Amino acid sequence: KDDNSIVISVKNSYRPLAPILLIPNTPLMLNGLQLRNIYGNGTTDDLNLTGLTANDIGLNQALPEGSYTFCVQVKDFDTRQVISTACKTIFVTYYNPPQIITPYNGSAVTGFNPQMMMVTWQNTAPQVFGITYRLKMVKLQRGITPLDALNNNVQLLLDKGNLKTTNYPIDVASGIKLEAGQSYAMQVIAQSPTAFFKNGGKSEVTTFFYKGAEPVIKVGFLNPLAEKGKDTIKVNDDDPFSL
Repeated sequence: KDDNSIVISVKNSYRPLAPILLIPNTPLMLNGLQLRNIYGNGTTDDLNLTGLTANDIGLNQALPEGSYTFCVQVKDFDTRQVISTACKTIFVTYYNPPQIITPYNGSAVTGFNPQMMMVTWQNTAPQVFGITYRLKMVKLQRGITPLDALNNNVQLLLDKGNLKTTNYPIDVASGIKLEAGQSYAMQVIAQSPTAFFKNGGKSEVTTFFYKGAEPVIKVGFLNPLAEKGKDTIKVNDDDPFSL
């Protein structure tokens, strides 16, 4: 890494299974599978590691974000004498995690009867194929932050994984009963076998207050055959008004 916080190099004592044959003035392109076949006998014991461990490599399967200088040395297979060295700067960056669109963070949500609230989020990596999502929702309790509640599954209401779309309905069929006057927190997590996301793919936490469904006011007439100006409805004990 360009700030020297991470350095990875192959030990001078390492030798691959077979030499790579180079023809003068002829470019040679090798993909990951070909390199794996050539260096298949190598392990992390054959690497000099500074700033990270073999466990970090196995767990994360990716380098931390940042600018790196990538160098390749050509050595004689028998004598291990360095023939040439070429370097190139590369920049490692991860995709942004998804962003919850609705409900809006900090909003008060008016419900419907029957219950229906659509959770939607933005796909920040549309060019990546095969992304799935995990949606978590908790009921907030006094004295516990929304992030701690989600991380520790406190009052967990929903933990739905393998979602392939960017929306999920919190309706009667979801089995979740939202309570009027209650606050909730939710988070979406992106997962992919080929792409890496910042913050482990976790979106920012969204909180909302559920107001519940507004009451339906029905107006009825005392006399269904009332004629305009002739019949009255008594609103209170003081002043009736005419229709």
